Amino acid sequence: MTDYSKLELRLKNFLRQLERYRNIYIRLMKRSGYETNNGLYEEERKIRNKLTKEYGELQADIHGMAGYNEMTIAGRIFDIFLTALDPRLEENPAKNYGIDYSIQCLNKAIGSCRNARKVVKTDDQIIIKKGAQLQGLLEIRKILKKAEKEICIQDRYIKVDIFDFIEEIDKNVKIRIVIKKEKYSGKPMLKKGYKIYRDVEKNVEIRECEQKEFHSRKIIIDGKDGYNPDFTLQDIGKTESCLSKIKNIKASKEEFETLWSIATTLSI
Repeated sequence: MTDYSKLELRLKNFLRQLERYRNIYIRLMKRSGYETNNGLYEEERKIRNKLTKEYGELQADIHGMAGYNEMTIAGRIFDIFLTALDPRLEENPAKNYGIDYSIQCLNKAIGSCRNARKVVKTDDQIIIKKGAQLQGLLEIRKILKKAEKEICIQDRYIKVDIFDFIEEIDKNVKIRIVIKKEKYSGKPMLKKGYKIYRDVEKNVEIRECEQKEFHSRKIIIDGKDGYNPDFTLQDIGKTESCLSKIKNIKASKEEFETLWSIATTLSI
């Protein structure tokens, strides 16, 4: 598992190296009247070589990792390096927008490390740390956006927030949601939101079923992949939350279909 704390420290160190290179480069260019000479080039080359070595070690480690967050960071570091190593392409080397932009990107990469520490992924689970509601929402959206044909959601206490999760889903993807029939806090607002959504889009259907018929919560994607959340979707990240990979997807889909067949359409 990736140690994002250590990765963040290494990124910060690389940032310091890049900032140092930027400042030295600007001083050299000012001293030469923005014209290079062999002496200045040799001094600058030594700095570049050191930066290249630091980058190579960091990039090798990042490529040895796996997963969305690491690839995002790797891509940003690659952009940083390409821009930083060719500052003379800029029209005004004193301002050196290339390196300034690289530093900005690197700060974003450090931010990605901090966010990544809030989401822990294994082969079988996705764990969202307490307080990481935004990261949790993004993870659920990523799962849902994989759907090409259909999304099935089974959750007793779905609230109007569900439309935040599905707003970016392709409108050709059919979304079926089953909730409990009994009254609960948030259900009146869900009905209002459902009516508004249905007036615009027709790809979502919500049904309700007696609570005794419910078993576990489910998110099933295209009938071939899915997760069992240990939380109601809108509560993700309020406490530590876990999405466990569904191992027997066929049985889980059959269970959902049974529930769907006896459920009734949510009245709006």
